This record gives sequence, C-alpha cells and structure tokens, in this order.
Amino acid sequence: MSCVVACLVLLVLTVPTLGEKRNLTKSDFVEASKEWDPIRKFHSSGSALGYFTLKEAEEYIQFLKDSFSSEIVEARVLGITINKKNLYAIHLTNKKISSKKPKVVFTGMMMASAGTSMMVMYYTISQLIYGFYHEDETAKYLLDNRELIFLPCVNPDGYQFVTDWIERKGYVTPRYKNLNDAQLSTECGEYGHGVSLLHNFGFNWGLDDQGSSPLHCDTRYRGMTPESEIETQLITNFMKEQKPSLYVNVDAYSNLLIFPNSYDKDPENKLQPIPEFYQSIIEEVPLPKGKRFGNHVAIMGTPANGDPADHFLNVEKIPSLTWQIGGSNLATWKYIVDNEENLLTLLQENAKVLHYFGQKTGEYIHLRKEVNDSCLRPYEECRLYGTTSSTVTLIRVALINSGLADGLEPRLIQVVLTSTLGMNLIHGYIIEKKDGPIIDATPEPESSGDKLVFRAPSTFKKGDQISLSLLLTRPVLVYPGDEDINLLHFKVLGIPSITLDVQVASIDASKIEGPTSVLNNPLIWVIVALIAIALGLIGLCLFRRGRVKSLLPDKKYEIASPSSDESSDDAKKLKKKASGETKKSVKKRKYKKFSEEPKSSESDSDTTVSYTHLRAHETPEHLVCRLLLEKKKKK
Repeated sequence: MSCVVACLVLLVLTVPTLGEKRNLTKSDFVEASKEWDPIRKFHSSGSALGYFTLKEAEEYIQFLKDSFSSEIVEARVLGITINKKNLYAIHLTNKKISSKKPKVVFTGMMMASAGTSMMVMYYTISQLIYGFYHEDETAKYLLDNRELIFLPCVNPDGYQFVTDWIERKGYVTPRYKNLNDAQLSTECGEYGHGVSLLHNFGFNWGLDDQGSSPLHCDTRYRGMTPESEIETQLITNFMKEQKPSLYVNVDAYSNLLIFPNSYDKDPENKLQPIPEFYQSIIEEVPLPKGKRFGNHVAIMGTPANGDPADHFLNVEKIPSLTWQIGGSNLATWKYIVDNEENLLTLLQENAKVLHYFGQKTGEYIHLRKEVNDSCLRPYEECRLYGTTSSTVTLIRVALINSGLADGLEPRLIQVVLTSTLGMNLIHGYIIEKKDGPIIDATPEPESSGDKLVFRAPSTFKKGDQISLSLLLTRPVLVYPGDEDINLLHFKVLGIPSITLDVQVASIDASKIEGPTSVLNNPLIWVIVALIAIALGLIGLCLFRRGRVKSLLPDKKYEIASPSSDESSDDAKKLKKKASGETKKSVKKRKYKKFSEEPKSSESDSDTTVSYTHLRAHETPEHLVCRLLLEKKKKK
C-alpha cells in the first residue's frame, strides 16, 4: 500500500513539471505579468534531442489556431504527403489592419535533417506573438505592416525518418531526401531512397549531371521529372497563389547566403537579375557570425540545378535566396544541436535574421555613413551652411530605401549627439536628394543643439536615397584610445532597429580648404617642433656656459708679469683680455665667491697665484695664460 501511495505522490509531483515544459496557454503570451523565459525554454523541450517531433509540432500549431486565430494567426494544411503527413502553412499578421501588406514566405526542412530551420521558425512565431501583446516595437511593426508566412517543415516524411532514427539510436543521421517509395531502388536500402526536394523544382531541372544526379541512391537525386514530388507541387502552387514579395528558403547550417543563380557555373554570378538587391542584403543582414555569400558554385564549389530560389526568381519573378542558419558558437554548426542552451542561443540569434527579412519585404531605410571629416568643400561653400567658424566638422549620412516596396509616409529621422564633446555642437544641416537639388525640410519643435528631429520631405520610394549633412561648429579631435567613442546616434522613428552609430574619426586636416588650412597641416607642426627642439638645445648650451663663468672668483687677479723684457706683446694682449672678461662678468651678475680673496701684498707683481682650482673650469683664455707662465718659469 505504501508503495502505491509513493508512486501516486511521485506522479502528482511530476505532472505539473511536464505540463509547464510541454504545454502553453494563451495567458502565457497575453498577460502583462507573464515572462518570456518559460516560452523560450519550451522551444528546446522537444523529445528529439530538444527538437519537436512531428506530433509535438502539430500540437503547437493546434495551440496557435485555438488561441490566436481570430487576431493574428492563420494556420492551414496545404496538402498531404505520400506517407500521409500534413504540410502546414502559418500566416502571422494583425488581422485588424486589413490593408494590403507585403508578404514574405519562409520554407524550412527541405533537407530532412535540417531540424534547426524548423525550430527557428516556431521560436520566431512565439517571440512575435508574445512581443505583439507586450508592446514590443519590432513585433508590433512587423505584424501591423507585413504578412509573414511560415512553412516550417516542407519535408515531413524525411523528418519523421530522422526523429525515428534519433529515438532508436540516440543520435542524428544526415538525410537529404524525402521518403517517396515510388522512387525506391532496392540497392539503396533503408537509408538511400527518396528524392532531393532541393533539386526537384522546374527551372533548369536536370540541366546537367553536375548540378544534380539521375542516380536513385545519390543524395542529390532529382527525381524522374520536374516537380515530380507532392511537396514540390504544393510549394509551387502556394507561391503562385500568394504572390509574395520575397521568398527565403531556410536551411542549415553555417551562416551562408546562397543567391541565384545556383545553376550558373560562374562564381561571379553575372547572370543575377537584381544584383543591387542582393548587395544590400550583404551589407545589412545581421548574421550571428561571419558572412559568406554567392551562388552555389561560389559557396559549395559545384552548381545546383532544380533549385527553389532559382525557380521562383526566374519563373515567378520573386526575389529569392537560400539562407543557411549558423550561430556565433561553432558548436551550433550542426543539422541538429544536441545541447539545450546551445539550441536556445542559436534560435535567439537567428530570429533577428527572420525579422530582418520581414522588414526587407517592404520599406526598409538603410543608414550608411558617407563622410565624417572636416569640411571637404571650399571654404566659401562651408560658410553657406551658416557657420562663422573657418573649420567645421561635416558628417554626412545616406538614407536609402533598400526594401522591396515604397514607403507609405514621410519618416521622422532623429539625430542625437551622444558624445561628451559639448552641447550645442549641431549647427545646421542640409538634405540633398541623390543627383538632385537641396531639399527644404523643417526641424521638429523638439530639436535642440544636441538633438535634431526632422521629417523627410517626402515618402521614400523604392530605391530612393537622400543625404543628410550635419555641421558641427568646431573640429572633432581624437586622442589615442578614443577611436571607438560614439559621436552621433541616428534613428529612423517608426521603423524598429533602423539605427546607426557614427563613431569619432580623425580629422584629415590636409583636406580642409580655407584660411586656416596651413595651421592644420601636420608637416607645419613637425617643422615647428624641430625648431623648438633646436632652440631648446641652444638655450641649454648657453645656460651651461653661464654656469661655468659663475664658478670663477669675483676678484680681478693680475697675472704675474715677467721680470725680464722677454714678455711678448701676445702675453700683454691675453692679460688685457682676461682682465676685461672679469670686469664684464662682475658687472653683469653678482656671483658667490668661490674662495676667500687672497691677502694683499706690498707688490701685486710679486703675488703668487694658484691655478689648481681654475684648471677644472678654466676657459680657453685662462689656458693660454697658464701655459705662458709655465714656459717662463722653466726658463
């Protein structure tokens, strides 16, 4: 009896824990007091090494339908695979705003073992729903202004094989294909049969045997005919129905962007129809670590034909690409990450990339720093900005609508002086349209010397670019170690995550034109420094010479005259010179006596002088006198 009670107690204690981990309620997302962390951890609680099985994924989708279908979620089955598995599409948008919105379609798990591509979509869906009810700026903006469509698992048959394998053997097996038994070749065995969905789309299907394979057991087997597979047909028909602005095939792993055209054997990818769009993605996309991009041959070394991104770009004229998920930690570069914390980190880092593609579908204002220097224009033109200073700092930032749709309204751009360099440095600004005239724009009332808010003069059409030139009233000087200090913070109000921090940059004074440019020339300052050093050395020499003289006695000493007529005129001149130097020294300065004055004698001519103390500090004149006296004594 006691054993039965113990088992019941254990069951009661265990069930709530499992319920918290596996089951979500609408209140978890909607109530203001609810935190995100339990929902976050839910997305690493699946039975397949933390990943959802197909059954668990269907339970999650049913929860979304039951809880949010009247407000922001629509989930439906597109069709059933050959092995009787459902292929789902989940639409996410604010249904109360009925205006036509740009659409983006994400597909995941075309390769059966790329489970992370499915999990990052489920994680992002939960994150956006939670943020929508908790006034998150990004979530509100995306659901109000976009329709995000997720097909998290387009190869459910193949993924079922992977999760069954994990259940039986405890580890992941790489699998690329579906489980179409009609394509089964007996020599392939359990593991090798099926068709690669990544090579089954119609555009350039079977172009060559290098970009796909006609062999049944090959991982790149393309099928018997173009779009022979049910999964491929369902995706193609759905894309024709929805007509999205952007298509992204999400794969795993390693931070890759694979652009069309993958069938092209030229790694330079010159056949790409819209290179400026893909170039903007390279500059902007927030991948967690590194950034490798190009067509299939540039990234993988081989072409790929029958590719989904190639198909939708060239047939349906929809901008398309394949993104392979990767994390900042190389331990996450796997098809399925077998560590809960690593998985959660991976999902969090890559949800930002899905947000980015969602924004890119419509208006997307890209900020790019163009100039951060002293005024590069002639001095007279700098004065046109309204400053009376001869040297100014000019910061120019380009604002470009690099998205796939026109803007709906003029945008407010806020510029804040974030540095401690001083207040009221923003003196003025000019707005110029690319290849066009200066545009008038009126600052908003809250503008001040350290903050400027202005309204763009018109909506940003697709591809439009304007330049904002800010004038600071004095040069910005940089000291070692300060190069990473942010000077200005730009933000496009009303669009989340569109910001730019401009860092302090050294002023290239040689480019400044105007009256004070010579003073800012580094060569001039080098010359001045050398002159200063030379003058310092000369002064030091003069000081030391004066110091020597200060050590001489104050009394005028007469050099003993020779008793005979052998004294030369040279000796008399030296005596006279020495006497004059002594008088001059005494007249200019008062020196401390080096020794006591010698006692007076009856005859100055008989006075004996000791030169011992003079030899250490004697001047050339004294040396000559000493040598003459020594010569006389010897005679």
